[in-house]
Amino acid sequence: MKNFLDFGLLVLLLVICLLLIINTSVEAQDLAQNSLRSGSSDLLKEIVVTATRTSQDMSKVTSSVSVLNREEIEQIPAQNALDLLRNMPGITVGNVRGEYGSSSNNRTIIRGMGSSGTLGRVLILVDGMLAVSPDTGIFEWNSIDVDTIERIEVLRGPSSALYGSNAMGGVINIITRKPDQDGFQTKVTSKFGSYNLKNGAVYHTGVVGHFNYTVSVGYREADGFNVLPRHAPIATSNVTYARNDASEKIESKLVNLKAGYKLDDSFDINVDYSFNDYKNTGRFRIPNYNLYSMRKHSFSVQLRKKFGDVDSILNFRTETAETDYDTASGMRNGNDSPNQTLSYFVELVNTMNLGANNIFTFGLSGSYGKLDRQYHYFLVNRYRSKGGEQSNLAAFLQDQISLWDGKIQIVPGMRFDYWLTEGYDQDTYIKTNPGQINYPREIDKSFTGKIGVNINPWNNLVIFRTNFGQAYRVANLNDRYGGSASTATGNNITLTKPNPYLKPEKSLTLDFGVEINPLDILSISLTGYQTEAKNFITTINGPPEPPYVLVREKVNMDRVRIKGLEASVKLFPTNYLSFFAEGEINDSKITAGPSKGYHLTDTPESKFSIGATFSDPNLFTLRVSALRMGKIWVDQDPNHVEGDSWVGDLRLSRRVDFDKFWIEPFVEMSNITGRKELRYSSYSRLPINTFYGGLSIGF
Repeated sequence: MKNFLDFGLLVLLLVICLLLIINTSVEAQDLAQNSLRSGSSDLLKEIVVTATRTSQDMSKVTSSVSVLNREEIEQIPAQNALDLLRNMPGITVGNVRGEYGSSSNNRTIIRGMGSSGTLGRVLILVDGMLAVSPDTGIFEWNSIDVDTIERIEVLRGPSSALYGSNAMGGVINIITRKPDQDGFQTKVTSKFGSYNLKNGAVYHTGVVGHFNYTVSVGYREADGFNVLPRHAPIATSNVTYARNDASEKIESKLVNLKAGYKLDDSFDINVDYSFNDYKNTGRFRIPNYNLYSMRKHSFSVQLRKKFGDVDSILNFRTETAETDYDTASGMRNGNDSPNQTLSYFVELVNTMNLGANNIFTFGLSGSYGKLDRQYHYFLVNRYRSKGGEQSNLAAFLQDQISLWDGKIQIVPGMRFDYWLTEGYDQDTYIKTNPGQINYPREIDKSFTGKIGVNINPWNNLVIFRTNFGQAYRVANLNDRYGGSASTATGNNITLTKPNPYLKPEKSLTLDFGVEINPLDILSISLTGYQTEAKNFITTINGPPEPPYVLVREKVNMDRVRIKGLEASVKLFPTNYLSFFAEGEINDSKITAGPSKGYHLTDTPESKFSIGATFSDPNLFTLRVSALRMGKIWVDQDPNHVEGDSWVGDLRLSRRVDFDKFWIEPFVEMSNITGRKELRYSSYSRLPINTFYGGLSIGF
């Protein structure tokens, strides 16, 4: 694997140098070219920014990118932001509780990356800024209101050369809305539905001269949904363990405040603050039992300034979060685990035109994350405190090269990252005079490169894309110093142990795709990919450590091979009607070591979705879709397989406009299936056959 990665890196550097030499010659011959050729297909005029950090037509990008715009978001029956991604190609959503739980256990998997018991192999951005938790590397999807989202861009494939750690499978960039016209606008929405759901939200924007602002407030409460399958073992003295119960509740409060000021055409500033308070209580009939709670504050500032030919963006984001988990043993608390995290992120991105054929991007970034986690083991009178800090400094550069009248786009890029990680562990059975272990500092360095090519010889009729790139993921604070403890049955506890000495995961991916647009109303794409990875972090069973029944620990696996095929068809026969079909097959296996030949867990071997939307402003809007998940391996036992099922979604709405306001009643149905329960694994399932009704009013 090392020789494979080193050889790939050498080839990549040679190709980059050669392309720069070629481009210098071409530019000297054609300095008169003033602009790149634009695509003629309406389907390819969508502007994306995530693939290169610059505004670019979909027809010009070298990477595999999908986009959800605001119009589509309003048509999808999404109960939270994560639901918006479920039908997109190449993405698996592990939304185990849906509307009725937090996203602490939810994940996104792109091209097999994000599976095998480890979170954080897909990078989540909000307005281009790092938004994942420093302890797990995941994003709290319930912390953003769907009403505040303008668009979502999904970049599939390794993206560490531009975005650093976590971007192994790809990048999801959530771009929030900004007021688009002068004056004031308000939208009020209320929704009711299954499990006694009550959901209310207010979205208000205003524009006064050069100043704009947005206020979004949301509240949700419902009976909780038990993630455990009904066939799971029931604790001997807790009759509600594996069943829904009226005592279980969720409650969520969400506030978002945004303000922007545009000084002139070359300078603007945007400030954003978000607050989310979530509680899930009452699963067990135990006083003061807290299944999960989370209180999070985030604050960001974005400055955009143009200095002559250089466009500069300065991003700053900070986030604090407090979470708490309880476990039960019999009729009392077995374990309480409060956590505190703190993170900072700062980045400077500069873009400049080097002649007519080059767009050069370079920048610096830095991040800092801190985790403090406590464990109170009531059954054994034990107290434990663990945590750590992780810092990163990085520099990156990229060149977008246009050749032969814009028919060929070549995008080489590279990035260097320096990581510093340290942690501690103090443990005592008597809660007095605790000893503390300070782990030695771990230094990780990573140089990653990528090159992408887009060939568009026939004005969007056929577009070829290929990418060859590296990716990596540094073990996060939870992998190194976190761990967890949970109740099995009776007074026994399962312990998941971290590993302070984990090596960074590394991968090398080659993909090749073709997009065919025979008509402006039809688009067909097909992409194949293969990834070779090493040091994959996973969890394996270890020797028992009394009083624990099962001990699981984090380790690096030897080698992993992931290969697959993605396909997409979009058809727009009329202005009111559209169809889509998305599909993926994926083969993710361990190729070396004791687990050689086994599948990676949590990744379906296939995924297929179809859907249609009819939207006539004089009649109604109807969207229907169906999703089929293939087999999903729960663990290394070939008999432990879940998935292999269909679900469907539906949303019907009718907007009526009046002189000064509009109203829109709607109904939604989610996870429509004939099965009694829909499981993503042996320990998680989705709520099925859920129904919602609501009303939106705008003025």
